[in-house]
Amino acid sequence: SSGINAEYMPYTDQARICRVEGDRINFPLSYFENIAETTERLGSIGSLIVKQWMGYRYGIFEEVGFPRDPLYPSAYCVDDSGSPVAVSCSNVPLSEGGFASIRGSSFNTEDCKCNQAGALDLCMYVLGQDQDLFLLSSIMGFSQIPSNLVFCDHEFYLHESQHPSMQNLLCEEMATFDVVLQHYDFDFGHNDPNFVDDTAPIYEVVQQALK
Repeated sequence: SSGINAEYMPYTDQARICRVEGDRINFPLSYFENIAETTERLGSIGSLIVKQWMGYRYGIFEEVGFPRDPLYPSAYCVDDSGSPVAVSCSNVPLSEGGFASIRGSSFNTEDCKCNQAGALDLCMYVLGQDQDLFLLSSIMGFSQIPSNLVFCDHEFYLHESQHPSMQNLLCEEMATFDVVLQHYDFDFGHNDPNFVDDTAPIYEVVQQALK
């Protein structure tokens, strides 16, 4: 599933079939040219790499949506009289003040108002400083939040199957971690859970030599 802006965002080439491994992960050069700027703009480098790797290896998908996407919106309305709903998978309720127009704050009320059921094309959900400190899931959702360390499942960090997310529509509403555990990496008791005390990524950027 390639990102909306491939020039600036990492994305994974994948056939959009649940549980099918991807072809490759793409990281734009700008992602690594200024790590401090990337971290400020997109959040934890490690979590973003994990998010792309999990989609590549296990065939799971985004649990947040995108503005101007009728299939996988960032925000939508259940009916014509309620409040907007954020496409997400989180273990605690999201702040109701996170809805914003992609046209600018002066359009928030107009673009994020429910006049009918369906996607809000010009509205998106943005995590702010007022989010619950115990927002732990899901990495396939708001991976830029440092506290987001787990995946949604059917037991501990409950999956939100009601949203029109890519994960729900392509994996028939199955939780991301439940899909992961069906992979042969975990057959016959392989790869039991293990505590890792340091998850800071170590990476090296290399460039092909000029001929």
